[in-house]
Amino acid sequence: MTRILLLLLYVTVPSLLPGAVAAQGNAVADAGVWKSLPFDKAITTVRGDGRRKIAVFSDPNCPYCKRFEEDLAKLDDITVHIFLYPVLSKSSVRKAQAVWCSPNRAEAWHELLVFSEEPKAAPDCDTPVAELVALGRRLGARVTPTWFVETGERFQGAYALEDVRQILDKASPRKP
Repeated sequence: MTRILLLLLYVTVPSLLPGAVAAQGNAVADAGVWKSLPFDKAITTVRGDGRRKIAVFSDPNCPYCKRFEEDLAKLDDITVHIFLYPVLSKSSVRKAQAVWCSPNRAEAWHELLVFSEEPKAAPDCDTPVAELVALGRRLGARVTPTWFVETGERFQGAYALEDVRQILDKASPRKP
């Protein structure tokens, strides 16, 4: 009975079990996924040398995305590609569109997620939001945040900062 309950727990909430970091990613990394991402439709920030690379499908109303964004801001030498993935509510779509229509998208996104300050821009410009939602669904993003590293490995959920650092360092090692 205990094994069945643990299995059910793992299937529904894998991040609660020990060793879940390795288990949540795809068993086989698909580098083609990373290469196929439309980075021109992402909100990209680079800190330091940007060697660690991550692509995150994120919803502006997602509390786990907020925590994940705060943790990513603590990492140096990182390139963060945010793909707007407003799937939680209609207000998520409006907020995502307003971020995209902002003159400084990276700043608007950061202010929205970290400080809950909504963008001042009207959500009335052409946006890739619908296209990004369709892409996220094709790539298996069932929760937010869903994120990918350079190897094409997919992760779901807001991992602890040290786990993220280890995953990124393994996927994007320092060059000698």
